Amino acid sequence: MSFTITVRCDGCTACGRQCPVEAISGDKGLMHTVDADLCIDCGVCGHICALGAILNETGAQAARIPRDERPRPVVSIDLCNGCALCVTLCPEDARALAGPRFQGASYLAHPLRCVSCGECLRVCIKHAIRLTRLDVRAFDPTTHAEALVRLVRPVDDPAE
Repeated sequence: MSFTITVRCDGCTACGRQCPVEAISGDKGLMHTVDADLCIDCGVCGHICALGAILNETGAQAARIPRDERPRPVVSIDLCNGCALCVTLCPEDARALAGPRFQGASYLAHPLRCVSCGECLRVCIKHAIRLTRLDVRAFDPTTHAEALVRLVRPVDDPAE
């Protein structure tokens, strides 16, 4: 069962704008609906609904989580093989690859773009990504990417 929208919906369009797979539709000011065939049960719609009009896959009211408090996907450098599948499939283009493919590592390049849908976790065959609380306002993706490249390819590497 997918997430559903109840009659409490006032048609603000916030859920539809944030849905990473465009499973929510409706006109502004009118109740929206979720296409169950497209819904990936990520919960983003429930996280942002100020009215509590979203029910999760079990039929309970989805928990509202402010944007800055949502868990974000962080990669484990020891497990990531740099395949870039999570980068390619991220619906919000929030991930990037530090270093060359299959030699680098995935990282969260645009933390504020990330809606915490969890698609990267679902596609990671190495289980290298976990959701964790991250101070997105203080997180510096550039510094993070540079640190990943140093970990993946040591400074004394002759390729540099």
